[in-house]
Amino acid sequence: MVAARRAVCLLAGGVLFLAGQAAAQQGTPQDGAGESTLAAGVAAWERGDDAEAVRHWRALAEAGDAAAQFNLAQAYRLGRGVAPDRQQALRLYAAAAAQGHEQAAINHAILRYAEGEQRAAMPLLRAAAEAGDARARYLVGLAHINGDWLDLDLPRGAALLLRASEQGSGPARRALTLAMPRLDAAQQAEARRQADALRAADARRNAALAALADAEERGARADVGSVGEQAASRLQLPDPRTTRPPGSVVLQLGSFADPANARRLLERLRAEPDLGPTPPTMRMQGGLHIVQAEGFADPQSARQTCDRLRRRGFDCLVRR
Repeated sequence: MVAARRAVCLLAGGVLFLAGQAAAQQGTPQDGAGESTLAAGVAAWERGDDAEAVRHWRALAEAGDAAAQFNLAQAYRLGRGVAPDRQQALRLYAAAAAQGHEQAAINHAILRYAEGEQRAAMPLLRAAAEAGDARARYLVGLAHINGDWLDLDLPRGAALLLRASEQGSGPARRALTLAMPRLDAAQQAEARRQADALRAADARRNAALAALADAEERGARADVGSVGEQAASRLQLPDPRTTRPPGSVVLQLGSFADPANARRLLERLRAEPDLGPTPPTMRMQGGLHIVQAEGFADPQSARQTCDRLRRRGFDCLVRR
């Protein structure tokens, strides 16, 4: 046999499903003092407070949150924050998997294999192998190579081991070294052809996932923009006819039908010192050329400037 026929547990040691990956999967609370959240549990786990992490996840898991069920299953499997209990872990993995949690489905299959339920685990492992999981490919590959729980199929077994080794599985690499001499040249060629097909399928899947993630990100940005526009539409904006921003008091200095007269007044005013915050300007309004100085912070400062100008022979009017 390429490998001993014994339970093999290849679970990732401390991988958790983090808040943000599917934190609101079941509509569970995410904020608020005293509320249980995935993030609070993960933070407690990372600082070594396993019991506190379990407390957060248990409340959410009992409410049906798949991510919390997965994390709590990890705790039971590892014996962190609770007594080790693989049956509880299996139950929780199964509950999360039933809601579409892919990692829970894979861990459920592998743990069933490790608990001696290899034949029952094989359909689940084959599905995980097709979905690209290297651990499942290793176990299904061994089953095909040895003819255990699956039909003897050397090329298929070697192809799965080859692809799993390319994905970084050390056990698969070692098993492949032992398995390949059992294949003749034609079988080795077929194994490589099937491994190429698996590699191509993985590339297509990864590209599709990347495209989906990109589309979701673009959609999220669009949603944020739409929500922002809706929020802006509800803002109570000041009426410009009744409310002006600071510095909007205007000193009107003249109005002329003839633009030449307006320009002559501008030339005279620009020679005056302390006319105001900004130089006087000319604008059109109602067919008239209006000469004005603007930017006064309040009517009082505008009136003071107007008084000085009147003493010098100019007319003026304070406007808001």
